[in-house]
Amino acid sequence: MTIGTPASVPTAAVEDWVALAAGYLNAVANRLVQRGIFVRSLRVDEPAGSMGHASIGHGSVGYAPGGSLTLDPMSGHQSPWTPARLRWQHDEGWRASLEHRTDPGRGSVRRYLPGHPVPCPVAVAQFVVALNSDPDTVWASSYFRPMEPLDLRYLELELRGYLPPGRTPVVPGPRLGGS
Repeated sequence: MTIGTPASVPTAAVEDWVALAAGYLNAVANRLVQRGIFVRSLRVDEPAGSMGHASIGHGSVGYAPGGSLTLDPMSGHQSPWTPARLRWQHDEGWRASLEHRTDPGRGSVRRYLPGHPVPCPVAVAQFVVALNSDPDTVWASSYFRPMEPLDLRYLELELRGYLPPGRTPVVPGPRLGGS
């Protein structure tokens, strides 16, 4: 699915999608900190090219909303595995990379938050807390289950709720009330 038409979408539109993704990731990071999970870094995916168009889907150079959070190791739980990094993609949802607390050479394992690709920040925080206690929690899946793609308009509406007050992006392409 393409946001707008690749040749006609201005660079500002890509910046708006970056702002939407950053607002959502920041809201999740804030909720994690409120739960006592310290976020070492927040990284929003940058557009892949300089052509200035946005894309969601296959085959086009542009931007697909996503990013990652790097977490400080958590202590105080019995599980030998701890969430170290969270990754969010607009079309895949959240995944956590878990590292072994005492033997980092063991590599990492992944767990996925099933359900909606843009869950509320409280759900993501609960997912991380549950993983810290038990990497096989019912809150997580050990394999990726493809999700239904979100309609562009719905994705925009979901992400707009996490923007700072006063920021209103102009995202190109089909909009509510548009074609």
